[in-house]
Amino acid sequence: MVYAMRKGCFSELFYCSLLVLSVFHSEAVKLTNLSAPAVIDFRDELRLECQFDMGDEQLYAVKWYKDEQEFFRYVPNHQPHVITFPVFGVKLVGEETICDQTRCQLVLSELLRVKSGGSYRCEVSSEAPAFHLASGTLNITVAAVPKGKPTIEGLDPSYLEGDILSAKCTSAPSDPPQIINWYINNERAPTKFVRDLKTSIPDHDGLSSTWQMIRFVVVQKYTESGAKGFELGCEAVLPGAPFTSALRTIKNVALLDPDAHINNQRYFLYSSSSSVLPIAILLTITTLLVLIQR
Repeated sequence: MVYAMRKGCFSELFYCSLLVLSVFHSEAVKLTNLSAPAVIDFRDELRLECQFDMGDEQLYAVKWYKDEQEFFRYVPNHQPHVITFPVFGVKLVGEETICDQTRCQLVLSELLRVKSGGSYRCEVSSEAPAFHLASGTLNITVAAVPKGKPTIEGLDPSYLEGDILSAKCTSAPSDPPQIINWYINNERAPTKFVRDLKTSIPDHDGLSSTWQMIRFVVVQKYTESGAKGFELGCEAVLPGAPFTSALRTIKNVALLDPDAHINNQRYFLYSSSSSVLPIAILLTITTLLVLIQR
């Protein structure tokens, strides 16, 4: 049996396909595609699909296994056509089952984060006398996938060189909790800038958020040539789920020009004093008039 993983897992849907070629018994019976999400949220339904080519042979049965325990069997030439077997963590949505001479699609619901994950195998066999087989397996992780990007809090509107930048990144609730990475201009921030990762107490669904602080002195080298600031990014990664996309939030940090900042301050002071001085003179004159009238 030869297994070949197709390139290009669809990161948004976490889907991968496994092409399985049968190189024993018969070239006539083979799987053409076996697809399922590599990572599935326990609040969603799990869709399994097995496509096959019987060549010049007749289909005898399609069987599905969870961790080598059979939970579904489709036998088109027998009654009943469909037989199910109880396996903990596997709950079939019967009306979503579609099986015929070229494919067999199942849908599972009410997933359990521990018991529903594992290996799922599709096995196709031909009719007697050959009973040729072709099978393939996919590993599926059941998790609580985060429903949003991480958030960055604590940034000031702008900074001068030498200022201290301190910010907090918080991930969306998930299980397992996410790992946080900080980036400056799309490069990993030095570890000395980053504080320890913290994890919240699990909520009523068993989900936890993580947060991490970053703190460093703002310097001019963080700005690219001609730029008036730099990018600060926070990335949240779900551990144990290699096919999931990391969720990243990016904030633009404005870096002020020192000379322009000083001139602005001078203008502000001048404008303030210019507006205050006439008021002070007017109050003085008014006070003198009152005293003369007395």
